[in-house]
Amino acid sequence: MSDRRRWVGHLIMLLTMISAACEPQSSDLTTANKAVVREWFAALDAQDFNALTDLMDEQFVIPTRVIDGAPRAVGRDATFELIRGFYRSFPNYTHDIEELIAEGDRVAAKVVLSGTHQSEYLGVAPTGIQVSYAGTYFITVIDGVLTEAWSLDDVINVLSQLGMEPTPVSTEN
Repeated sequence: MSDRRRWVGHLIMLLTMISAACEPQSSDLTTANKAVVREWFAALDAQDFNALTDLMDEQFVIPTRVIDGAPRAVGRDATFELIRGFYRSFPNYTHDIEELIAEGDRVAAKVVLSGTHQSEYLGVAPTGIQVSYAGTYFITVIDGVLTEAWSLDDVINVLSQLGMEPTPVSTEN
């Protein structure tokens, strides 16, 4: 019985070591994915489209839906046009990352976005007003490259800060 107990003890120790050895790989992946997301936000804020090209898949998608149900941007080039348009309105726009949570190929980011309104935005003429609001992103990173970024930004808060009174949109035909 003693040999059997010793064998079981060695087996348990071996399985524990194997399990512990596997854990850092998952941790390394999430750490690497968080680093890629940090680089992406930094490249966005710097408007560094060369870095963004390296960080984003050619078929990158922003799947956030608008009222008509169409994706906001499909493909890296369409996304770049969306980004350029936004930075025309808010040239000093920044993302202050408050928290990143990662699991597998997904990274959730809690950010505070801010910038100064310098050009027309959603029909609002330039105001020179500094806006700041909350945003949440769910980003997919595959092999070190972003493939999609789903976002939920407090646009109602932005419009309110710019002096616009948001009105409900009718979904009836």
